[in-house]
Amino acid sequence: MAKSVSAVTKYSGKLGDVVHVQTANGEFVRKAPSRNSGRDNPEFKEQAKITAFLNQIASEINTAAIRAGEHYKNKQFYRTIQKKIRNNFIENRFVLLHRLKGIQIAKQPLDVVCSYELITQTNPPYFDIELRLNRPPHFYKYEPDCFFFGVTLVTWSKLTDPVKIEQKRTEWRSTDAALPVFDFRFTREPETINWMIIVRLTLGVNNEDLRYWDTTMAQIADVGTFDENELKLLREHEASLKEQEKNMFRKTKEDDEGWVKARE
Repeated sequence: MAKSVSAVTKYSGKLGDVVHVQTANGEFVRKAPSRNSGRDNPEFKEQAKITAFLNQIASEINTAAIRAGEHYKNKQFYRTIQKKIRNNFIENRFVLLHRLKGIQIAKQPLDVVCSYELITQTNPPYFDIELRLNRPPHFYKYEPDCFFFGVTLVTWSKLTDPVKIEQKRTEWRSTDAALPVFDFRFTREPETINWMIIVRLTLGVNNEDLRYWDTTMAQIADVGTFDENELKLLREHEASLKEQEKNMFRKTKEDDEGWVKARE
């Protein structure tokens, strides 16, 4: 049987003043360098600075995901976050982190197996995180009879400071017990600017981890900042993207004139 080939051609290369780049992390567009570009060229230095900035953020998040999801982490996770933060790039860590809210870390989606609610209070000097289970974990394989949750708190301060990763987990809980509410408390450092919360769920039998690839799930559940200017920037950036999307599909007079009319 003949192999099917996609009819959609992905362009890679310079087109006008921009360069379309096809990578394993998806497609992104960047400004084309000038003819006299080189390592001393301002455009080259700016692009190198952006690349280093994005790689640092992606590496820090990937490290936190490995800590949270262990070997259950999806192999495509790093590529996924690279694609999300590179598309419509903006040089602000919080705005880029906010794009990752809700994405899955492990191979098995967490929100398919159970339903939970996360309430985060950031009043100094603590992060108080309430995890409320709305629907007990249900899995069609292995017949698990217990589970535990884990919460990973990732915090950032200045760009030059190392990321801080802390973890806590619950006791084993029977799937037949009443729906629980778990309270996690972490110390909030005064210099903290941005933060991210990763929630993990592990299924087991007789209070023992099954250790199958699809019995541990994790996802980025919440992201925040203590900088009001960053919250304002996020709102402005999202409004700008919505306007761009609206203009992309807006009908013009030229569109109407180009239509083919039916024969009378």
